[in-house]
Amino acid sequence: MSRPTETVSWGHGVDDGPPVLSPGSRIGGRYEVGEVLGSGGFAVVYRARDRRSGGEVALKVLREDRVSRASLHRLMHEAEIARGLDHPNLVPILDFAATPEAAFIAMEVLDGGSLRERLADGPLAISEVERILAGLLRGLGALHAAGILHRDLKPGNVLFDAAGEARIGDLGLALDTTGEETRMTVDGSLLGTLEYLSPEQALGEEVDARSDLFAGGVLLYEMLTGRLPFEGRSSLGTLLSRFRSRLADPRSLRPEIPAWLAQVALRLLERERRHRYPSAAAVLRDVERRGVGRLASRR
Repeated sequence: MSRPTETVSWGHGVDDGPPVLSPGSRIGGRYEVGEVLGSGGFAVVYRARDRRSGGEVALKVLREDRVSRASLHRLMHEAEIARGLDHPNLVPILDFAATPEAAFIAMEVLDGGSLRERLADGPLAISEVERILAGLLRGLGALHAAGILHRDLKPGNVLFDAAGEARIGDLGLALDTTGEETRMTVDGSLLGTLEYLSPEQALGEEVDARSDLFAGGVLLYEMLTGRLPFEGRSSLGTLLSRFRSRLADPRSLRPEIPAWLAQVALRLLERERRHRYPSAAAVLRDVERRGVGRLASRR
């Protein structure tokens, strides 16, 4: 069975755990640490000032009590995967280092909050859903074009810049299909977040771009209805529900959802991947074509 990953983003509060660095301290010889933006079981995110450029960055710093060979590998993996990626719908990584003070990744500061934060208030406006979905599809398309599978797309990993543009972040579990990397496991368990796993990922089968699109379908369903498409009374029940339960049409939960958008969600959530969209670009074409001209293409 999969277990939730320890994802860190900012804009949604701070989890319990020891801070790594105190305000005013320096790391990597150039970053002056400021306020804590967010934290999780794996790392703490700080706002910091880059003394070389004078600009602000977000520092994702590995927690001292979680330093291990595996956690360092994951942080390095995220930095290496993101190297060379430059797209307006991806969170850019600016720097990575393992210093005597700590191991960290420097990222662009995004002050627009996270999708998890927005979903806390319930379903989103249809026009907002369309805009966010288009941004996610462009970001996924860029990753897939580079041979990278995200494998952990969920609300906490979708951040917004000041203009409200959606950015996909946290590539710690991403898979580079162009190399010799294989599916990563920890303690015999598949990595990923249970509620957003595709059926094939949950079964430990090989994943492809359509597995990320399934997770995108879960996000779309959640944005439209305010609830997850697959739920159970336990982790096992939630996992089994995607194999046993009949998926409710999102319009049965919210009648004002456009029929075409409901169909996009249902197709993304097909149990058999051969019935899903073949690519993020294919989904985006439908969204832009049916979105009544509200979406400007940013390819």
